[in-house]
Amino acid sequence: MKDTAVWFRVSGDDQRADNQVPEVGRFCQHHDLHVVRKFTVSDTAWKNGGGPEYKAELAKALEAAWRGEFKVLVVWAIDRISRNGAEDLLPLIRQFRERGMVLVSVQESWLNGWRHDHDHVLVQIRPTSLVSQSAVPVRVSQA
Repeated sequence: MKDTAVWFRVSGDDQRADNQVPEVGRFCQHHDLHVVRKFTVSDTAWKNGGGPEYKAELAKALEAAWRGEFKVLVVWAIDRISRNGAEDLLPLIRQFRERGMVLVSVQESWLNGWRHDHDHVLVQIRPTSLVSQSAVPVRVSQA
């Protein structure tokens, strides 16, 4: 059982994290992940590197990972932690990896491979800032 943190983010008054919780809980239970920390943000991750609440909570997550509080960070979908595609996501994954943990997604199974696969997979994804917000990220199968 690995110590795990979960990350929930909503960006508008009409959104709630409640719809993400059951799927994240099932995912953690299925993968034998023990949730020890929860990060919840009601702020944008889209403009200017995220709003103040998003930036503060991300800093807390990075610090907690550095202290070894968890080895896995589970997000419902990668757009809950980064909205600007691979350019923002890859450095974030590297920062977590440098702290000895891995980022996994309930919705994007391709992200949940070996740590060294992240760099290879993410360079093949178009930044979401260049496509419409409703576009689905490109899924890449491992060779």
